[in-house]
Amino acid sequence: MRAFLRRCQLAQSTNAHLAPATFFVTTDADEWRRERGDRAYVDLHLRAGAATTRLLVAASAEGLVARVHNGFLTQPIRDVTGGPSRIAVFAVMVARKRASARYRIQVGADR
Repeated sequence: MRAFLRRCQLAQSTNAHLAPATFFVTTDADEWRRERGDRAYVDLHLRAGAATTRLLVAASAEGLVARVHNGFLTQPIRDVTGGPSRIAVFAVMVARKRASARYRIQVGADR
């Protein structure tokens, strides 16, 4: 799983591979466009945002911390979720403690 999460990282913007759990909120973009036409982009992001918010609230209710992230490469996610129209709108990293240095933006070599 760590290797997969490393492949998803965009320019090492986070150390998501070190988070105890990372969730991707995914959907089929083509289906959204077919069903909602011009409103697809807005509706997709509103619904994905609502789903992500529910995940954040659920994590908080369990005493966990969660951080939303959207700076990741989508091709590895498409490869495992079913093809070119599958997209990940958001990622949510979950941990037991408050985010520390391992979730900060990295400058320099991967640690």
